[in-house]
Amino acid sequence: MTKMGRPTKRTPEIEREILSRLAEGESLREICRDEHMPMRSNVSLWVREDRDFQDQVARAREDGTWHLIDEAREIADTPKEAIKTQTKETEDGIETTTVIMDATDRDKLRIEQRWREAEALAPKVYGKRQTLTHEGSIDVNLTDDSDALMAEIVELLMSGRVKLPNGLQVIELDDEEEPAEDDYSDIA
Repeated sequence: MTKMGRPTKRTPEIEREILSRLAEGESLREICRDEHMPMRSNVSLWVREDRDFQDQVARAREDGTWHLIDEAREIADTPKEAIKTQTKETEDGIETTTVIMDATDRDKLRIEQRWREAEALAPKVYGKRQTLTHEGSIDVNLTDDSDALMAEIVELLMSGRVKLPNGLQVIELDDEEEPAEDDYSDIA
């Protein structure tokens, strides 16, 4: 009897299991460790080649972030004790000391790891907020085919439904004469 290898054929059942487990917060690495699952490189290839599957994997991973956050909350809400045992040789023989302590440092590390994973998997939801501020001026040139847009902007400004920030104003420029086409005769 020959030994069967990992499956490389993509089936709807395998896809469903991968998506379901990702949505439960399991990593693709953990999923692909199972003997009945394809290698991670095969799944990565499927994701690259199939836009629909790529979108499904992204949604499943985003759903999985909820589980990571739930785990972090559970770790924080359930204090654990750590038992540290030290053994040393003394003149009287072997002395063993057992210390029971709070596992706060380890729990903090576990919580931070889950938050980092959540940030990476769903940066829009769990990522650090970034603010972009612009100081200075912005020039916007509207072309002739944007007359309708300009009319709408002016109407909104006149109605008071839209206000420009301090220091900004709309200036209507006179039509300028189009420059003649250059025949580049002055360049030799």
